[in-house]
Amino acid sequence: MVLALLPAAHAYAQPKTDVVTLANGDRITGEVIHLERGQLKFETNDAGTLYLEWDKLTSLVATRLVDVSKSDGTRYLGTLGPAPARSIAVVNDVETTVLPMADVTVIRQIGASFWGKLDGSIDAGFSYSRASGIAQLNANWMTVYRQPEFRPESARRSPRRNTRTAPAATTAATSR
Repeated sequence: MVLALLPAAHAYAQPKTDVVTLANGDRITGEVIHLERGQLKFETNDAGTLYLEWDKLTSLVATRLVDVSKSDGTRYLGTLGPAPARSIAVVNDVETTVLPMADVTVIRQIGASFWGKLDGSIDAGFSYSRASGIAQLNANWMTVYRQPEFRPESARRSPRRNTRTAPAATTAATSR
């Protein structure tokens, strides 16, 4: 049974064809996983997972779809093509954008499946005021489908309030 699944698993596996060039000119072939906190996580077949200092690299070429973020928050989606030294070129169907590597803060792979292209957040909160008997539940979420030239967004905020009404106070006046 397991042997029957191996050909199917191999068909979905992508070869590691991304290339990173170090400052000394050495080139390493593998797969870009992500860039965070100044370190590029790069997986190779022979050397395993490498964590490379971003400022020690001179170029990066990646054939997979990635999401690139600059220090000012601007985001680019595309593959990484050849670029001048200490720059990366984000290539999509419309244009090629060359960015200085010093301005790039985050690179993340975008999956090939529908679910792999989703990015988002969920936030929930609850508050209760005993004095007034008011309970409030807040739920917020944001979802983005990441693909070049197609970026619909969905956001929803749904506060729900439950007010418990206290029984009316009654007073009786008696006269003598």
